[in-house]
Amino acid sequence: MRLLELDRIERTGAHGNFQFADVPTGTYRIFVGVTGYASATDTVRVTGRAASASFDLKPSAIPLEEIVVSASPTARPADEQYQSAESRGRLAFDNSAGMSFAEKLSDLPGVTVRGNGSAPSRPILRGLSDNEVLILENGLRMGDIATYDPAHATPIDAMAIAQVDVVRGPATILYGPNTIGGLVNVITNLVPTASDHPMSGTVAVEGNSVSNEYSGYVNNIYTSGNSAFRISAGGLHSGDIGIPAGTYTDPGTGARFALERIPQSDNRSSEGGLGYSYQGEFGMVGIGANHYEMNYGIPGVPPNADWLNVPPTTSRISQQRNTVEFRSLFNIGSAWFQRVKLDASYNDYNHSEFPTAQDSTGVSDPQANHFHKQEFNAVLQFQQKQYGKLSGTLG
Repeated sequence: MRLLELDRIERTGAHGNFQFADVPTGTYRIFVGVTGYASATDTVRVTGRAASASFDLKPSAIPLEEIVVSASPTARPADEQYQSAESRGRLAFDNSAGMSFAEKLSDLPGVTVRGNGSAPSRPILRGLSDNEVLILENGLRMGDIATYDPAHATPIDAMAIAQVDVVRGPATILYGPNTIGGLVNVITNLVPTASDHPMSGTVAVEGNSVSNEYSGYVNNIYTSGNSAFRISAGGLHSGDIGIPAGTYTDPGTGARFALERIPQSDNRSSEGGLGYSYQGEFGMVGIGANHYEMNYGIPGVPPNADWLNVPPTTSRISQQRNTVEFRSLFNIGSAWFQRVKLDASYNDYNHSEFPTAQDSTGVSDPQANHFHKQEFNAVLQFQQKQYGKLSGTLG
């Protein structure tokens, strides 16, 4: 069950009963989706202490309808969007092939992937990428430098993603001028939402043989009354990508190498996060923090004797990203506006490029390029009261 205007989610009990507590007066839409049944949406008006709604779902082989939260100021079902939007939930996302979040989107209509190894892959929307396609986390900019170079990876763990929205069309202008190709909003729920279940979460493991990858992720949300606590952790270890064994020629030097794996295509990452939120009749406030780090190789010639004379320009990249996110929604009930929404984030991003690979002692070449970027983002929205069929948002 999802209360669209407040973006709150509840799970039904064993007999299908559900409850949204501390909902202020107003008109709301409730969306319900169950595997094996057609999804439904109903409108409920809350005027007193309680309001009721019931749903009679019909069995259906039609896939569950997705909720798109990025193409308008409030969440809407996909069939109510007036521009092209695709949404992929956690279950479909986990069933998609690939290690990075971009690779897991490659089977969506109009989406392809530009790759430079296992880590630095990036989505291409209708032939556009880099500065023409904006990648957000929870509707806010990530503070990275992935658009500066094809070798730069987007610092986010694919297993931490709860939903991805791919939006194309006029609504993308809500997020700035560099969205001509569209935007990809990665939803990680860094700030948790309280539910009627004392404990909920996700435990996931993943692996493949082509790169000897193994990864794991755990996300646990503990709800006590109106408070919700979240803790998460995960990591990935991937070796060089396997290829048919044979002799390959380096186009730059003409040197020939016997290979069965792509040199320097390995990837290692880890992350951990905490979050807290409180909700009541006034609305909701919450804060979350996350640390993510990655160390990956740039595919190229394997280490050899000529490296001493002609080392590669860049062979390894190390990233570290610390994020603090704040979310709030206040029910002000004024004459003009019903709610005020304020979301903000702070990102501290460190990026190092090493011209030679690490040796057996773990020491890297000291001649490296280092980038340090700090960024603050905030979105303030005033949601207008509905007058007949007229509704809107100012921000």
